[in-house]
Amino acid sequence: MSKKPSKISDDELLNQCIKENQQCFHTSCSNSIKLIGLKCHLCTKVFCPSHLQPEVHGCGLAARKDAAKDAPKPVSNEKKAAELEKKMNKKLQQMKNDRKKKGK
Repeated sequence: MSKKPSKISDDELLNQCIKENQQCFHTSCSNSIKLIGLKCHLCTKVFCPSHLQPEVHGCGLAARKDAAKDAPKPVSNEKKAAELEKKMNKKLQQMKNDRKKKGK
């Protein structure tokens, strides 16, 4: 009752792998990637140019995480307020000094 494994020669298996590696990895695409095959930097699979974008072939969540990792961290309001206050005080002092120079 157990199924016997199908006998595939090594050459047939190798030819099948070569054929699969020459097509876009997207499930519904059979475009050849011999000439222009582009590797996704997130999943390292090879796609044709129309399916290379991560959102198209299924790496959208990984792409968002990767982009969020590189995004600058928001500055807290207190830190920002302190920096702006310093900048304003410096400008006010400069304006005060300029007025003194004109008065002399």
